[in-house]
Amino acid sequence: FRYLRSNSLTRLLFRIIFPAKLVSWGGRVLTGVVERIEKIRTFKVKRYYLINLAFNNLQTKKSRSLITIFGMSVGVGIIVYLLSLGYGIERMVISKVARLEELKMADVLPGETGNVKINSKLIQKITSSKNVERVLPMVSVVGKVNYKNANTDILAYSVTTDYLDSLGAKLLKGEYFSDRGNYLSDKRSVKGASLVIIKGSYGKPVSKETVYFNLLPKTVMPAWSECNIESEIVGYVKRQEGGYSGTEVWGFEYAPYFPSGRVGYDRQSREYLGKWLKAKVPLYEKLPKNVIQPRLDDDGHQLFEEVCLTQRSVVISDRYRFGAVLGEATESAAVEPQATESTGASESAELAGSLESEEATEAAIMTMDVVSMGSSSGGLELVSLQSTVSASTKVAKATDVVKYQQKPSTQAVISSAMATYLGMPQNKAVGERFEAAYILVKNLVSNESGKLTTETVNYQVVGVIEDDSSEYFYIPLSDMQKIGLRNYSQLKVVVNDKKNLPQVRHDIEVLGVNTSSTADTVAQIESFFLNVRLLLGLLGTIALAVAALGMFNTLTVSLLERTREIGGMKTMGMVSEEIQELFLSEAMIMGFAGGIGGLFLGFLAGEGTSLLFSVIAISRGVGYLKLSYIPLFLILFILSSSFMVGLVTGLYPAHKAKKTSALNALRYE
Repeated sequence: FRYLRSNSLTRLLFRIIFPAKLVSWGGRVLTGVVERIEKIRTFKVKRYYLINLAFNNLQTKKSRSLITIFGMSVGVGIIVYLLSLGYGIERMVISKVARLEELKMADVLPGETGNVKINSKLIQKITSSKNVERVLPMVSVVGKVNYKNANTDILAYSVTTDYLDSLGAKLLKGEYFSDRGNYLSDKRSVKGASLVIIKGSYGKPVSKETVYFNLLPKTVMPAWSECNIESEIVGYVKRQEGGYSGTEVWGFEYAPYFPSGRVGYDRQSREYLGKWLKAKVPLYEKLPKNVIQPRLDDDGHQLFEEVCLTQRSVVISDRYRFGAVLGEATESAAVEPQATESTGASESAELAGSLESEEATEAAIMTMDVVSMGSSSGGLELVSLQSTVSASTKVAKATDVVKYQQKPSTQAVISSAMATYLGMPQNKAVGERFEAAYILVKNLVSNESGKLTTETVNYQVVGVIEDDSSEYFYIPLSDMQKIGLRNYSQLKVVVNDKKNLPQVRHDIEVLGVNTSSTADTVAQIESFFLNVRLLLGLLGTIALAVAALGMFNTLTVSLLERTREIGGMKTMGMVSEEIQELFLSEAMIMGFAGGIGGLFLGFLAGEGTSLLFSVIAISRGVGYLKLSYIPLFLILFILSSSFMVGLVTGLYPAHKAKKTSALNALRYE
């Protein structure tokens, strides 16, 4: 190391790169290590002396040595330049596709079968998984937006503030709304009514008293095998004369939570509970076009089973309230009465006439007629309900409108594309108001299929996100919870380290759902650029091979010129192995110096290319483009490869010098 420092060829480089104190300390350490190693070579010339001698030999022919090193530098520089462009462009593309935080995230989507619902139970399972930091739910719905009497459909996302923070989107104006998704607590008030969560136990009776109930008019409800809406639907139940009797039991929660869907809590299972009705009822089948027919057993009798019913669309009253005759059966719909095991009552066909609804809000006169739909293949006549309106009364068509159980939020964050689409100036969009109602699929609030429409809410814009590609807006997740949200559209899972993402995704997919991640896109980009870098590296290797041939030629000419010198060194006592090491030292010095020069040239060429393209990009408003990037491992690879190329190139001349006879060398002219 002392010889390297004293050499005029490297003195300037050492002074620029290394501080004096670091060089002094490093020199002492390295010298001590080298001297310990050199003690093994008792009767041979010290290697650091051979290295110093190799430097002096290269300086004897400075021009030729510099040209050879420059040629090597050009070959290495081409490889560095091409690979730096490959890494730089890949890095720029990935930065546009994903942020570093997104490589630690995965989206959880419903499985292909749809059997596994994305709900609170699934969230608890995922949260308990190893390496999972956060689970952020999201609900996507179609919003029917009205702004200044202009109506349009725009996609809406119901999320928490944490979800918005994880997006990393640029907020142009305003701020995010504050919502952590903690709407449901142990005690809540809904439209002036107080709801208190009480202690319960799944499957146990709420009370020992018999409950008498009936369904609302025009209602057909699913009947579950267990008091859990995720259990099997064994059939359907409709309103009947005289009503039903059963017991009120604790079952799993269901939407809407008020007044009966979520009123209890099982401390043992840590599950929220709702009030269910357990009764033995006649079952029906639902056919397309709202056609219903009795479900029959093997003997042709209507099937009666003990099932669980939610208290949605159910009126609970005293025993005799439902005893009145509701109408008369039409001739075409007459069905022969069938005896039952429990009550012995007969089940008539659908009734026609006026129906008294306890939940009627207007004095509209509505009738329901039975329309014959022909016979099934088994000879059973199918019937369908058809409503008619009195000529003197106008009744609006009934729609499935879901009302909020609490006052929803009035804050929304919109995209810049939505502001442009609605005609809102982006700098004045904050504070603007628009009305929105949402079209929900029933799967979000229950296990039933179909669509629902929410009541209209007047929203105020509190923030504008930069996104000119698509129109959408965000609302608090609590808004959907106030409708009776049970399931979610998807989840965003955040892991503690991107290295753990594949394992976490595998653990989640085992639960029966699908996952996707920006990491998949990044992996495809990396795979593509890997092939590109291999091609670029192959092209650069051609230039390096030409430079290596030039260095081989220089070493071979040096060998011929110094033949007599080799003979003199051997005559003075230098052994053949030391002559070989001397030539190898010269080759490795030139190779290593060519690697350093190649890194420098490749770096300058890459920066020059970035600057050239950036001038064009800036003139068009894109900004500065960093097209080249040299990672640390590439620097180490280039230096070690250059060293090895020098070693391999110098093997033949060094071996030739080793085999040269001292007597023949002295005679050589």
